[in-house]
Amino acid sequence: MLRPVLARLAAALILFASATACGRTVPPPPRTPTDSGDAAARDAGDAGDATVGDAGDATVGDAGRGAMPLGVLHTDLTLDLGALHGRAVVDHAPAESIVFEVGGLTEVQVFDGSGAAVDAPTVDGQISLPGAPTPTQWRFEYTFPAQPRGTLEGWVPESNVTLLWPYHCSNLFPCVSSPADGTTFALSVTGTASGLTAVYPRTIAADAPSYMIAVAVGEYEVVSLGTTRAGTHLSVYHFPGERASATEGTGSLVGYVEFFETTYGPYLFGDEMASVAVNWGAGGFGGMEHHPFFHVARPSMANPVTQAHEAAHGWFGNGVRIRCWEDFVLSEGLATYLAARAIAAVDGPEAEARVWAGYEVDLTNTVARRDTEAWPTGCGEIDIVTHPVFSLVPYMKGAFFMRAIEREIGRDALDAILADFYRRHGGAEAASMGELLEDIETRTGFDTTALTDAWLRGLGIPPLP
Repeated sequence: MLRPVLARLAAALILFASATACGRTVPPPPRTPTDSGDAAARDAGDAGDATVGDAGDATVGDAGRGAMPLGVLHTDLTLDLGALHGRAVVDHAPAESIVFEVGGLTEVQVFDGSGAAVDAPTVDGQISLPGAPTPTQWRFEYTFPAQPRGTLEGWVPESNVTLLWPYHCSNLFPCVSSPADGTTFALSVTGTASGLTAVYPRTIAADAPSYMIAVAVGEYEVVSLGTTRAGTHLSVYHFPGERASATEGTGSLVGYVEFFETTYGPYLFGDEMASVAVNWGAGGFGGMEHHPFFHVARPSMANPVTQAHEAAHGWFGNGVRIRCWEDFVLSEGLATYLAARAIAAVDGPEAEARVWAGYEVDLTNTVARRDTEAWPTGCGEIDIVTHPVFSLVPYMKGAFFMRAIEREIGRDALDAILADFYRRHGGAEAASMGELLEDIETRTGFDTTALTDAWLRGLGIPPLP
């Protein structure tokens, strides 16, 4: 089961079959510890900040799921990876009733804001609590499971990594797994083996989907890549002996992020961003949008397209959360398109042409294997893992759809629409693909129906833009 599970999951992460080599890859210049943004020296109180240190120190820092009740405001987590013990202090918005998913958690104890114990049994993987007309706070003490390697549904000790996408947050902490629900985070991690470094964000100050928070542990070496003009510092964490592949893939990452910042708006998840190599095991490839320290499988570290794609999720997919899993294309199709745009801006037109050629190969192969609509109808009606849309179809058809829109209304007009969409929805209310299409039509007068029917609702491959 390990290989099928990983291969199936990786289809929803991001791996381009062509493994496109994109333009120049410039090694980062040396950076002294006095430069602003050094991950070991940043003020730990900044949003998205991390502390890097040896283990034992304060470390580095089904269908219908989309309809789960929303309302988590803030999640303060303390995780002991050795003892498998967790503590979560969760602030919830005013609500008539509150439901937390606790899936794989055991020995769960619940306390209200005054510290009084609450009798709240787990029923069908959920804990129901009384709501209130004002915000409430709940503390949970619990044991979380050690997942076997290959499952990637929580904390996997053999891989020294967490992975919660799409709805496995409840294997690590009490949560609401709907992609529309957003929470800020504080995180502290202990219990890692001596000599290893844990990489994770100490704080996430903008609303993020529950699956975004993550921890990676390893014998990491860190390379500073530089800082954007907006002040976001970029790094790459790699395993010993793998610096060449890590810097090959991230050589232009500062430029990609600067493109996203200047074109669409400021990065929401702090002033640090990093690509972190992870070992998901045999069959694991691609990346996962765990901002501000997104994870990339070791075999994919040298691929600039994967790096650009995962960085793009800081704006769409995480920055702008999707309303339901039917809107998967708004996250993945747009991130795929934006990766090509960033590479064009930084590495030039020849590099962009290679990316789109690679996308065309992926599109052709994906449709030949199993075609499906890229944007299913409805909202909150599908299980993303079992539905056919859990494939590269929304990635590739979504990217070519956005390129077709660009050709019709112009690149500058599309960028202005995306920037305004990000300004209104980034770190705020979740959005749908339909809302983006409405914005395009309202702002430009262009009727997107024909392109939507061909690329997002239809089967086959329409004429390429």
